[in-house]
Amino acid sequence: MVNCVKCQGEIQGSELEGHHLGCAECYICFNGFRDGGCLKDDQDRLFHSACLDKPKCAVCEQPLGGQFLAFEGKDMHPQCFCCSDCKKSLSGIPFGRTPAGDLACGDCVVKAQPAPAQPSAPKGVYTNRTKYTRVVNAKKVSGGDAGSCPRCSKKVYVAEKVTGPNGTPWHRVCFTCKECNNQLEAGKEATNLNEVYCKACYARCHGPKGY
Repeated sequence: MVNCVKCQGEIQGSELEGHHLGCAECYICFNGFRDGGCLKDDQDRLFHSACLDKPKCAVCEQPLGGQFLAFEGKDMHPQCFCCSDCKKSLSGIPFGRTPAGDLACGDCVVKAQPAPAQPSAPKGVYTNRTKYTRVVNAKKVSGGDAGSCPRCSKKVYVAEKVTGPNGTPWHRVCFTCKECNNQLEAGKEATNLNEVYCKACYARCHGPKGY
């Protein structure tokens, strides 16, 4: 008895490289092989010869088939467009850049930010070899809690703060268009119901509609 590589069901009758004819599909375009002809790579993946002429992913250099995305002029598989730290796909989630300039998911960007500065203990001011002048009030150091982010409702620290509409504090990684997820520049965003958009998405979603 021979079982199908994909569905593990018993193969009775015609088969294609260990698959039921209905189970065999191209790993690039996910379509079947109507004429029964296919090619196989060194990982035993089946594909159409025509699919090798498709554009290549900028990360893995494999042909792009099915859904893919474009970022900064590069076409990529969704699974190849991933966080530089945890390797989670960045497709459809907030992301940004770490202080080193690497792309990362929102959680990893926040994790990579420098720790908020802590006020130091008051120190005496030296006046002579035997006496110190008491400092009565320690000066407050910036870097503490600046409020809550409207997008994720978590605390915003000064090191990661972007000032949004009406002076509200946002995490830098959360300050993205609600529709297309592109990073926004403070002061150039459009807003509706406490959410921020790029100009194009705002016009499409909330702009005047024709009749």
